[in-house]
Amino acid sequence: GDLSLGFATDSSSDWGLSASMAIAGFGVSTVFGSSSADDHSKSGITYSVTASTALNGFGLSIGFDEALEPTVGVTYDLGGLSLYAGYDADDEGGSIGAKLSF
Repeated sequence: GDLSLGFATDSSSDWGLSASMAIAGFGVSTVFGSSSADDHSKSGITYSVTASTALNGFGLSIGFDEALEPTVGVTYDLGGLSLYAGYDADDEGGSIGAKLSF
């Protein structure tokens, strides 16, 4: 399968680590990181995990973050036109749309 790893840091000592793996049409990706305390924001370790798959033009992804807030996404590819719908509990909303590529 495919395996990808990444690491980043910045001048305020925040860091991030990402990893993803794909096998037989299924994928899993994770992101771990730290954030320093800014005004009106939380600090500490953050993470998210997402699992995805695609079959016959349909795609499905399901994930959650450190607060166990879910995200769900569905796509359908019609060649140059891609339809999508998603919901993110952290953003308290979702989106529906289409993307035309040529």
